[in-house]
Amino acid sequence: MRNRENVYRVKETPDRGAERFMTIIVTMTEKPVKFNYDSLDSVGKKKIRSINNPVSYQAIAEIEWKSEIDREACKEYQEGRNRWIDVEEYSERIINGEFPKINAVFLLPNKQNNTQSSELEPVDGTRRLMAFCEAGVRTIEVVVITEKTEI
Repeated sequence: MRNRENVYRVKETPDRGAERFMTIIVTMTEKPVKFNYDSLDSVGKKKIRSINNPVSYQAIAEIEWKSEIDREACKEYQEGRNRWIDVEEYSERIINGEFPKINAVFLLPNKQNNTQSSELEPVDGTRRLMAFCEAGVRTIEVVVITEKTEI
């Protein structure tokens, strides 16, 4: 969802991803940032290829578990995929002051034609988002990629 302040919710995917267990609200700035698209995995690169003239913007995400039950469900789901160990490792590094260069990446499908129902799509970094929550960090810098438009 978007309003005049460029505030968005992250689209929930019913079958995967942390966003179904977490509340993620992203405030996008108009400040472009340099982002190396080659750092994305093949799925992320495919999502970015769907955008004409992609441009990256600095943004701030406010994150939290929807509930303790959701946190436990997420942990169980991630353990089944052998990924919770990554969350624990990232969380420990965050607690020790080793923050990742890029915390998470989201895609805004078409900035020019946004409506009130527009949502960001997760591209990369959902395990890092979980790790920040586990480390007690609730506000982090993220990147939003969208189509470059003439305003």
